[in-house]
Parts: sequence; structure tokens; C-alpha cells
Amino acid sequence: MLLTDIFLMFSPNIYTAHLLFATSTNGVCNLHKLGTSSGEKITLHDKSAIKILKTSNVKQFKLHCNVSVKLFVLTQRHGSSMDSYIALPKRYIGTDYLIPSYTQSTTTGPGTYLGIVSSKPKSQVEIFGKDKRSKLYRKITMDKEKSWQDYNNDRIDISGTYVKATTPVAVFSNIVCVQHDNSCYPFSDMVIPMRDYSKVFLIPHIENTEKWTIRLYAKLTCNVKIFDNNRRQLSTYTVKSDKKFIEMHFKSNVISRVIMCINGTAVWTQNWKERILHGTCS
Repeated sequence: MLLTDIFLMFSPNIYTAHLLFATSTNGVCNLHKLGTSSGEKITLHDKSAIKILKTSNVKQFKLHCNVSVKLFVLTQRHGSSMDSYIALPKRYIGTDYLIPSYTQSTTTGPGTYLGIVSSKPKSQVEIFGKDKRSKLYRKITMDKEKSWQDYNNDRIDISGTYVKATTPVAVFSNIVCVQHDNSCYPFSDMVIPMRDYSKVFLIPHIENTEKWTIRLYAKLTCNVKIFDNNRRQLSTYTVKSDKKFIEMHFKSNVISRVIMCINGTAVWTQNWKERILHGTCS
């Protein structure tokens, strides 16, 4: 039976998280503060469980389950603003990441968060600015199951920031307020490593959605083709390696269903109510 370890980190503006578990068999998970051995037991009855986690005082956790699980994390700020992501088990974290982000609100809730957890001792982690990989922003040494975080009040877009480590690390990003039509929506994500970027993506239609923004990230210069449901080509784009991502805008009635790329890419789709990552690891 495959065990599951998952790291979790939450930015200062997140005060509550709902952990939604799914598994093919009943089991037990232990949730504890990062760096400690004692914690809370979560029993998976009927192959599922929901845990409401208060994160006001503790922001870094490790989850250990005696069965293979899928974990969906729903984060909540003060009020009703929420966002969600699928947590990556420890065995799927990596050493190279491009950080996804969106344009922040110019009037409400500034704040950009980047969090890292090391899985092994003496990991050397370098963080490069989004414009050029040669511009080193921070270099840190991390011991096993130690965390590093950076939270600032600048209204900056950190899309394309590059994180490189000598051993596998878990990476988290958060924006307090994404700007759209004078509304504020939070953005939280556990970032997928670049080695798991893929080439073909299916993007589903979501009802009651008028506008879509898609940011597509690529580790190499990449030619992208957009198709509709009938495989008719709608448009083409080029993602250049120095830029690291492109942004595309669609109306709901013309949203593409297939994105193909000659090099590996990752796609984040935003419909202003929820952010979803769709892809197939290659």
C-alpha cells in the first residue's frame, strides 16, 4: 500500500483551510506542525474526509497518511473570498519551478506570497526574478522539512519567477487580490514542477462564465496552437523562453478545448470565480 506525505503552507492572509480527502480505501492521516512529530489524527471513513484547519497561528504543516490519498485544499480569507488547489504528494515535488501569478488589484488588498518547504537536508535554493534568470533574487540553504517564505505588500506580478533547488522542494504561491472588473479574488496554488509540464491540455467549459484569462507557461520557446471542440484551429501563439509565459483572453462561447505545444507547458485558467490547473503529466 502506497503511503502519502504532503507538505502544506499558507500565506499570512489565509486563516482557514478546508482539507478534502479522497481515497480508494479507508485509512488514517496524521496532521502535524512542520518540524514536529505529534499532531492530530484524521480518520478516512467511507473513503473520504473533510478537515477544517485553522491557520491563524500555524502556517506550515506536514500530512502523513497510511494510504494513497488525493487532497483538495480550499483556502479562505476573512469574509467569503476563497480559492482552491490540488495538493501534490511529496513524491511528486521537484527541483525546478516557474511561479504562476496574476495581475493584482490596484485598489484593494495588496500582497504577494511565495513559500518553500525542503524535503531533504542542506538543500540549496535559488530564486530568480521573472525578467531574466541571471538576476538572482535570493539564495538560501534549507534543512530537511524546514520552510522559507516571503510576503510583501507590493502590487507586483511575480509570474515567471524561477525557483531552482538542489533537492526536491514544495513551492506555494498566493495573491491577496486578483484584479478584475473592480472585484477582488484571491489566488492560491501549490506549484507543479517544470519536469511535469505537458503538451496537450483539455480546458472544460464552466457555466455562468463570461470571460476567461489563460496564462500559459513554458520552459523553452514554444509554439502553441489553439483548437475548438471540432479540432478546428482557432489561433497560434509563441511563448518565448525569456518571457516564460503568455496571457490569452477568451469569451466563454469561444473558449478553446485543446492547447498543443511542441515543448512542455503548464496552463493556469482563470474564470474569475475559480482557478483550475488542467494537464497530463508526460
